[in-house]
Parts: sequence; C-alpha cells; structure tokens
Amino acid sequence: MKSIYTLLIEDNEGDNVLTAEALSECKIINSILVARDGRVAIQYLEKQINCIGAQTPDIILLDINLPKMNGYEVLKRITSNNIAKHIPVSAINSSSFEKYIVAWYQYFVASFFTKPIEINDLLKVMLSQVYFGINLGQLEHNNIF
Repeated sequence: MKSIYTLLIEDNEGDNVLTAEALSECKIINSILVARDGRVAIQYLEKQINCIGAQTPDIILLDINLPKMNGYEVLKRITSNNIAKHIPVSAINSSSFEKYIVAWYQYFVASFFTKPIEINDLLKVMLSQVYFGINLGQLEHNNIF
C-alpha cells in the first residue's frame, strides 16, 4: 500500500495535534509534516521539489492565517510552480465569510472548509479532506483531468 504524505501548514498547535490524530485514524498508511508558518512551508516545498529523490506531498492542508507569509501567498507560490501546482490543496479557515471562500477558489484551491468548533467534527472534516485530496491526486496522476 502506498504511503500518503500530507503537508499541514498550520500555526495553531491544538489544530496540529487534532489533525495528526484524525490522520492516524485513516485506514491508509499516512505520514504528516507540519509547517508552522508560510515561509517555512514554501522553503520546505521548494527544497523537496528540487532535490532528486525527495518526497513531494500528496496533499496539502493550508490555513489562511499564518505568520510570515499568509495562506493566499503560499497558495500563489504553490500554483506558480510547475511541479507543486498539481498537489491538491485544501484550504482551512476559521471563518466561512463568502469573501474568503471566493478568494481561495480564485487561487485554484482544490477545496475549502471552515474549521468546526467541536473536536469530533474537526476530526471528520480533516479525514474527508485527506480522502478527497488523495482521490483528486490519483485522478490527476492518471491524467483523468
């Protein structure tokens, strides 16, 4: 079974722990790397993409409110990179204001979700986003899109 590699770009430690817990409940082999700010995430991605044999994430879970480089800036950098632009990105925000949702889709995000308040709901949403990203990535990899 292929291991699924998830890059979580999130500065909230509590959300990082909950996301890791949700991903550990997946019925797939999963590894997760956490970047706590946008600049570190981009540096990591560019290094992975430019290093021969390095592992590129299968899915990226990206928060909007990040220090040093916000989620929109990170997404712009990802989508401007010929290799990284094919990685499904699920945008995470604590607000569901329409302006945020529209902005994310303008930057070609694969999906958008609002962080639920309840822990069990957050676990379910994170799992659904990972499965969505995995399926989307497999479709793109098989040239279905």
